[in-house]
Amino acid sequence: CDVFCSSRRRHTRLRRDWSSDVCSSDLTIHRVILDPNTLSEDGTKALSMFSPSPEGRYLAWGISDAGSDWSVWYLKDLESDTQLSEVLHHIKNSSPTWLNDETGFYYTRYPTSQGEKDHISTTDGSQLWFHRVGTDQDADTLIWSDDEHPERFYGPRMTEDTGWLVVSVSEGTSADNAVLVKGPQDNQLLWLIPDFVAAYELIDRKSTRLNSSHVVISYAVFCLKKKKNTSPTHANSNIVTTPPSAASYSHS
Repeated sequence: CDVFCSSRRRHTRLRRDWSSDVCSSDLTIHRVILDPNTLSEDGTKALSMFSPSPEGRYLAWGISDAGSDWSVWYLKDLESDTQLSEVLHHIKNSSPTWLNDETGFYYTRYPTSQGEKDHISTTDGSQLWFHRVGTDQDADTLIWSDDEHPERFYGPRMTEDTGWLVVSVSEGTSADNAVLVKGPQDNQLLWLIPDFVAAYELIDRKSTRLNSSHVVISYAVFCLKKKKNTSPTHANSNIVTTPPSAASYSHS
């Protein structure tokens, strides 16, 4: 079926043949911006990822070769119809987590090796990075890595309201995860839930209130799924993050 990604300014739609068109609110323009059928003559290259930025200004996409899980990412400015110069490597099973202002995105990648073929047996060492649009990958910022736990994998998400970075940390194939967070004014990620005792999933919702000091407190609301014996039980947990990123949570 069709995949439809929308924003306030622009709609980017994937057709069944994975070509796409862009439609603005006041004018319909049918324009192919990416055609996977042209990636290689022998059909060995495939589109592995497709991610428009929140307002539709940029398009990021990944290309994998010969069925590999590894992909190379490219970016395009859709307003100027110009492919950007940066090319991102060492990426496996990831997708961009865009900032709300479209200036860049978080993504996971693996340590740099001498060549793409060296990655065939790589399964450990996932790292969280930030890429700023318009810069080379060499200028990317390392956000989080953990040499003591190379089996961990990081899944970043951004809240749509206040711009919190929320990172799900997984170990191997376990469904349980820990959670890292970074507020808009924070310089680094901090542990919100450090233990792997349940499965947490972010529910994007804005909820703020004023305390007695008239400080705005932002709430990140999570859904907690916790296994008990062989039957899963469900409970909702309100995770309250307060400046300067002190955190607590309670079940409801």
